[in-house]
Amino acid sequence: MCLNQSRPTRLISDSAARTRAIAAELAERLQPGDVVALRGPMGAGKTVFVKGIADAFGVREPVTSATFTIITEYEGRIPLVHADLYRLHGSAEAAETGLQDYLRDSSVVVVIEWAERASDLYPSDTIWISISVSEDGRRAIAIDRTEQQP
Repeated sequence: MCLNQSRPTRLISDSAARTRAIAAELAERLQPGDVVALRGPMGAGKTVFVKGIADAFGVREPVTSATFTIITEYEGRIPLVHADLYRLHGSAEAAETGLQDYLRDSSVVVVIEWAERASDLYPSDTIWISISVSEDGRRAIAIDRTEQQP
């Protein structure tokens, strides 16, 4: 998998296991300080993607949706911070959770579900992952490491 600065990497997943494998492959290229922003409809596989990153980082505890806790920290070879902004309404609410402290922490990787809800808080080199679901249930996964996404 190539993280090209000029155009997105596009992949197709036909199962949760494949989505986790794609995420694990991306995780091998992540460094502390990276921010990964996930977007896609409900049920697209955003949490499955986070689980794949956690697997690659050696996280031993189960990764679950952070919807009700908003931010969860996991220990692994690289510490993982999993944020889920589904219940929030904009950047001001996201900032109140302490998300910005994690975004400035160069010792962790931050992965954010429903990231579009506070996109103006993220660094310009954020890795954007867009997941869409086709009629046959396959997932189209676009990985884009370009300047500021909408």
